[in-house]
Amino acid sequence: MKRETSITLTLVIILLAGGFFIRQKFSSHKTNINRTDKEKIEVSYRTVRVKHKSLNNQYQSYGSVVALKTIQLNSLTTGKIIHTHDNFIEGGLIHKGEIILSVDTVKLKIHEKKLLNELSAKKIQEEKIKQNASNLLDSISIAKANLQISQNELNRSKVMLSEKTISAQSNEAALLKFQNQKATLTQLENQQKLLPHDLDSIQNQVEAILLQLQETRVDINRSSIKAPFTLRITNTHVNLGQFVAPNTPLAEAYDAQRLDLAIEVPSSQTSWLIETQNKSIADVDEANFNSLKLPQNTIEWISPQVTGKFRAKNVRLSSAFDTQTRNLKLFMELEPKLLLNSPLILPGSFAKVTLEGKQLKNVVSIPTMSIYDNQVQVVRDGKVSKKSVEIVKSNGTDTFVKNTFSLKDEILLRFRETLEDGSSVLSVPQE
Repeated sequence: MKRETSITLTLVIILLAGGFFIRQKFSSHKTNINRTDKEKIEVSYRTVRVKHKSLNNQYQSYGSVVALKTIQLNSLTTGKIIHTHDNFIEGGLIHKGEIILSVDTVKLKIHEKKLLNELSAKKIQEEKIKQNASNLLDSISIAKANLQISQNELNRSKVMLSEKTISAQSNEAALLKFQNQKATLTQLENQQKLLPHDLDSIQNQVEAILLQLQETRVDINRSSIKAPFTLRITNTHVNLGQFVAPNTPLAEAYDAQRLDLAIEVPSSQTSWLIETQNKSIADVDEANFNSLKLPQNTIEWISPQVTGKFRAKNVRLSSAFDTQTRNLKLFMELEPKLLLNSPLILPGSFAKVTLEGKQLKNVVSIPTMSIYDNQVQVVRDGKVSKKSVEIVKSNGTDTFVKNTFSLKDEILLRFRETLEDGSSVLSVPQE
């Protein structure tokens, strides 16, 4: 009995203690609620402070090497290939002026000798005609003199015949002599008339031989194909000992000292990468295009890996934006010394390029998520208000805007659409 009474008393004590504890807790919670209703709620937000600075703009992209000048090598004459350069293989480097390959010229040289002999014979004929022309002039001069003498004798004979001092037979002899002299002169004059045609014919034949001789000598010179510039062979189509005809494809090559590194720049980046010298882009025409200040660059080779950083000397723009990507290509001319010292830099090589644009002054950098509809929320003296901003450049995480802020301005790290202007906020600066 005593044991049951003891257990009952213990339970009663526990229940009383629990009830007291619950009453105290409820009373404390009610007090807090009453106190909160009387005080104004102040919400805290993370903020960033505006930093005034100038920005050295950089844009990084990746580009590949392209050959600016390519060439198709074709045969210019007919014959058998008797010589090829040691580097007349795919990837071979042949310097300017070196003979790439040669075609057999034996037949051409024999033909040249025949033409020279024909030319010599025609020249002799030409000289003979000219000499005949000179001789005919002398003969015609003599014939004219003889004709005049015969004319005088015939006139005297006629007078003497009328005086009957000579016979008719003598007069006929004088007349016959005169007629013979006249016929001789006529024959000589006819020969003289034919000489210019003979001379023209010989001279035309000489000119034709000279043309053939010139073509043959050109073919002889063309039989050896020399490199017009330092080139690298990309493909070959013929071998030593092969017969070729004019226009037979021999090989393809490109200028090994004129390679460009091509990269693409989005149209949104061109405004700060390309300095228009305080002109509107619409005012930049062909006449003052060279006045554009194109960006400086730094090249880091990825494939192949080349130690060090390099710069391209000349930078030029492509002729148009890509209609699909709206990107503008920049072509950077690589130094010939680099190309010759680094034989693995070939068309298709890959590099990382850093472009250094014009310096942006009086700008500030703020988180991109702080901006909504070209506005930010500024905290001043515990109050929040919206402020319009002019975006200059964005790299995704951060955005650069024109600086219209004071030194005390703080910007909400994340734009809150539900937060009204004039609301009280507690600023928690973001480290």
